[in-house]
Amino acid sequence: MNGKISRQGRQVLAVLSEQRIHLTAEEIVRRLPDVGQATVYRSLEQLERMGQIRKLNLGQRSAYYEYARENHMHFVCERCRQVIDVACDVTGVAREAGALFGHRVDRVGVTAGGLCAACIAQEKKEQQ
Repeated sequence: MNGKISRQGRQVLAVLSEQRIHLTAEEIVRRLPDVGQATVYRSLEQLERMGQIRKLNLGQRSAYYEYARENHMHFVCERCRQVIDVACDVTGVAREAGALFGHRVDRVGVTAGGLCAACIAQEKKEQQ
């Protein structure tokens, strides 16, 4: 695989790395009106293969993408669908558990679901 990132790939990476947010491919396409949809999808695939970004399947219709950085878990609000990073590294625990069975753990993904603070406040308002 070619390790060189295209100009459009750098634009996709910039969208994800500058704000450190979780976006779907469709949201990235909207943020880059000068880059074609197919090019965005190809860039996402290449950047994921290179380890520059992570593709997150969080039980939603569309996958999310994020800039690859330190290990963390995700909290997904079941009402507003916001994805929030939570500092937490369980990689060591997962590797130890895998080693017990002779497995090699390369990555760990932990996702929690519930209601975010804003949705809890809104829910309380609606109940009054």
